[in-house]
Amino acid sequence: MRRCAKVGCGEPAGARVVLRYGERVLWLRELAPERDPNFIEVCQAHADRMTPPVGWARLDERAPAPVARPAPPPEPAEVPRHPRGTPIGSAEDALVAPVAAAGGG
Repeated sequence: MRRCAKVGCGEPAGARVVLRYGERVLWLRELAPERDPNFIEVCQAHADRMTPPVGWARLDERAPAPVARPAPPPEPAEVPRHPRGTPIGSAEDALVAPVAAAGGG
């Protein structure tokens, strides 16, 4: 596995840095399939924080990270109901149950 070129960082390389001195451009690109000694390979965190020298442009040509979407809420479960239509275990059920037990319901 290829590692980040930053001293002291052991993270896997995730981007390559291309420096074009004549054009004064710092390019961030996806890793190439094979290591190329003409490019610097850094981890994603170092690539994200990389800033070009004063007067240079920074072009990030990496693919955007996939956006995490929350899972859809689960389908509501069928709530058991009394014959009169109130849900069992509801606040109304707590009031009705003692009355029904006393013979009033």
